[in-house]
Formats: sequence, structure tokens, C-alpha cells
Amino acid sequence: MKLHVKQLLLILLVIIMPMIVTLGYTYTAIRGSIEKMELDKGEEALQSAQQYAVFLMEQQKDILHSWAYWDDLYDHVESGDVLWIKDNVLISAVDNTSAEITVVLDHDFKVLGAVNGLDEWSQNGYENLGVIQKLQQGEHFPVQIYTTDEGIYLVAGIQIVGR
Repeated sequence: MKLHVKQLLLILLVIIMPMIVTLGYTYTAIRGSIEKMELDKGEEALQSAQQYAVFLMEQQKDILHSWAYWDDLYDHVESGDVLWIKDNVLISAVDNTSAEITVVLDHDFKVLGAVNGLDEWSQNGYENLGVIQKLQQGEHFPVQIYTTDEGIYLVAGIQIVGR
């Protein structure tokens, strides 16, 4: 081999190879740190979302709990008075609460009225929602989060017991 080729190989081995190894190690270390930071941020965001969901559930629970013992609502649900439910419950729910969708069912879980209901849910029947099924099974205050084509919904239910 000529002297120039030997010198180039020596330069390659002594200078360039350690640089490549160092750059590779540095890239791997930085990438690992970035992935860990992203994972930590994701966990923080998830924890914040969970805390917010708990806050919303408690807020809905307070609202629904007061409605559960509303004698007039109980009487009008019993009699199937759809007009009264529309005027006094559905409109009030939209105007005075953070509820985006309100559905009132009778004691047989048939819809008496709904406002802003999702087509997806009304076509499949509200009674097929897990929250409604949990009410049918006797759970007092079921809450579930649903992901739909239109967004994420926190759905809560309570049985109107009146007196």
C-alpha cells in the first residue's frame, strides 16, 4: 500500500471513528432524554385530564342530585308530561348548567325528551348507553366518558326518586 493510503486509514481509525462513536452515543443519550421528557409531559397531561374529569363528575353529581328529589319532576315524569319536561327541564338544563346534552327518560327508560342529543346515540337508542344500563342495574350515580365522532362527552345519570 502506498503511504498516503496508510495515512488516510490511520486518520480514519484514530480521528474519525471515535468522532462517529461519540456522536452516536450523544444522539442516543439526547434522544432518550427527550423521550423521557415527552413521556413525563404525557403523564402530567393525563393526570390533569383525570383531575378535571373528577371535578366535572362532582359538579354534575351536585346538579343531578338536586334534581333527583324534585317532586314536580318526579310527578311529570310519572305522568309522561313531555311539554312540562321540555319547558322546565330541558331548556333549564341548557341555560343553567354546563350540560351539553340532556335526556329525560321515564321509569321504563324510554325517552320523554332530549335536547342537543347526538344522532349517534338517538339512532342507537339512549337506553343502550352504558350509563343507562347501569341505572337499570340499580347504580345510583353512574358516570362514563364516551368518545364520539363529535368529541368526548362526560355522561352522568341519576334516577328521579321524588319524595
